[in-house]
Amino acid sequence: MDKPLTNREWIRQLLLEGAHDVYSLAALLETKVTVVEEEVGHAVRSSGMKLKIEPAGCEACGFVFRSRARLSAPSRCPKCRSERVTSPRFTLR
Repeated sequence: MDKPLTNREWIRQLLLEGAHDVYSLAALLETKVTVVEEEVGHAVRSSGMKLKIEPAGCEACGFVFRSRARLSAPSRCPKCRSERVTSPRFTLR
């Protein structure tokens, strides 16, 4: 009998397969974004691998949020105040 995977194991597996953001992971796991943010940190530490982050960016002016540590998307761009901001995407390497 196979043991079902935990959320951390699912997240680790999904991040090894390709880039995801917290919103897509939350939808796939059918859980809240805050739970996914917490579980990603645990999954990275337990795997011993590095988390590669593609930073969030503004679709209106092209501003890139390079120094942002949070995994969720910012609400608006500090440069042009647009709310058309992409979510950061990340993978395990």
